[in-house]
Amino acid sequence: MTHSILERRTTSAGLSPRSPLAFYDAIALFDADNLVHSEFLARMNDYPKVHEDAEVVQGYLETKNPDHSWLTRMYALAYWYANRFWQLARANWGLSATLGGTGPIYGRPVLPVWVEPEKPH
Repeated sequence: MTHSILERRTTSAGLSPRSPLAFYDAIALFDADNLVHSEFLARMNDYPKVHEDAEVVQGYLETKNPDHSWLTRMYALAYWYANRFWQLARANWGLSATLGGTGPIYGRPVLPVWVEPEKPH
């Protein structure tokens, strides 16, 4: 299995209208300070094979240093609560996951198709 990585470095928010998204089956979004397991893309690629109707898959959100301070502990507790009670409850009811700001994989059906604007003659 091969993965193609398109890395975008910018200070502006949002995707560029000239992003070549049409060439990819899916995109994953991460913040610059995220730590991602080496098997993340392979495991996230497995999910849509089993769940063909899945258009977006949310990665597990976690705090990398929960014992660093009271603030990181609060973020860790919030993630643990959301992952265990909120997301699990939604899954048990057959509802979709709530997407976090980092780690979601967006499949082709939900990727916008942007076309290079035509230049005036």
